[in-house]
Amino acid sequence: MPQFEQLTRGTLGYNTDWNNVAPTIGVAWRPNVQRGWLRTLLGDPEQATLRGGYAVAYERQGMAVFTGVFGPNPGSTLSLTRSLSTGIIGPGESWPVLLREPNRLYNAPFPETPTFPIAIRPNRADSINAFHPDIEISSARTWTVGFQRALSRDMAMEIRYVGTRGVKFNLYRNFNDVDRVTGLRPNPNDITGPYLDNSGQSNYNSWQTSLRQHMTRGLLFNLHHTWGKALSYNGGDVAPGHIGDSRGDVQDFALVKLERALSTGDIMHYVAADWVYEVPGLFRNSRAAQRVLGGWQFSGIFRANSGPALGVTQTGGRPDILDIKNQVNKECCGFGRLQYLNPAAYRLVPVSSASSRTVRRGEANATPVRGPGNWNVDFSLGKNFPITEGKTLELKADLQNALNHTQYINVSTNLSGINFGQVNGTRTARVVQLQLRFAF
Repeated sequence: MPQFEQLTRGTLGYNTDWNNVAPTIGVAWRPNVQRGWLRTLLGDPEQATLRGGYAVAYERQGMAVFTGVFGPNPGSTLSLTRSLSTGIIGPGESWPVLLREPNRLYNAPFPETPTFPIAIRPNRADSINAFHPDIEISSARTWTVGFQRALSRDMAMEIRYVGTRGVKFNLYRNFNDVDRVTGLRPNPNDITGPYLDNSGQSNYNSWQTSLRQHMTRGLLFNLHHTWGKALSYNGGDVAPGHIGDSRGDVQDFALVKLERALSTGDIMHYVAADWVYEVPGLFRNSRAAQRVLGGWQFSGIFRANSGPALGVTQTGGRPDILDIKNQVNKECCGFGRLQYLNPAAYRLVPVSSASSRTVRRGEANATPVRGPGNWNVDFSLGKNFPITEGKTLELKADLQNALNHTQYINVSTNLSGINFGQVNGTRTARVVQLQLRFAF
């Protein structure tokens, strides 16, 4: 029978991690080539720049992980609050009252007298959170190499490779989980609960391209494209458990590396463009016409992306994949055509009545398919009408999803459900906002 000891003053919940060196290195080089094809590619020394860099950054969660893991464990809790309005102020003392000054804190008695150690009690669903004592600070290593080239006085292009590797990320998984077939725990005298350590890893690689033009002849624009891929064991978030982008579905305690899959929200292609165009003045000889027809500004944003990573599940675990190339129904999506995933591409794995888990691991990983891609256009039209000196009337119209294009999201991914594979949501339809503002 497991025994749990109280953490007393001076007892470390986890060992101190001293190896947190975080260097940052950046290099820039402006080549000077006098002849040949490289001269054509690079241009004058002022037109091209090569850049590169490497950096290490650490996650500083403070006591958040410690309190989040140990806090829910069975037992009584003593809560102390530090604020400008809490605490005892004596002669010669002032605010604030700090947690390290227990003699100045208000009493916070236990609701009952705690007893230690805490033992498992019959007919009680106790759950214990476990914490690896050698847990270390999570870090991210980022590296990039890029090339920037001026194409004209007002236009520049940039291409770059960006990579990031997440190291020693927090990862939750259940210890002493029941056997898939028999429903028995490996240690029948122990309970189960979340176990936190540094098994999480992530990896991201991308190729990024940008084209920019400053305001020239009334036109300014930016065009960006990212082609990337992110892989991880638990979704890619540094936070533990079901926080942020983390996934809490590690199927087998000792087989963490089999969970490597597309990270939560991973998108392979993303294109974004924005522009501003100032309409040239018409009827320049007419002051009245200039006031009405001149000075209009037309701007917009275009976004398009491939589908985000999706996970496919079933009751008790994950299914098998029978046809990996035909998971997606190519006829989707549109009015009356909402079946996005092909049910025939998957097969349910039998579920044990003793454990309520699949009798074996399904062949599907955590995110074996991608959801529907989308594109959207936003427009804006505006003009300032001068009234008198220092007074202006501003008129503006914004159209979000200006073309009223249906953007399908949210796919039912539980193979055991009757709506498996169907799209069940869309993004917002067209929204028009009109603004009239008097500035003085």
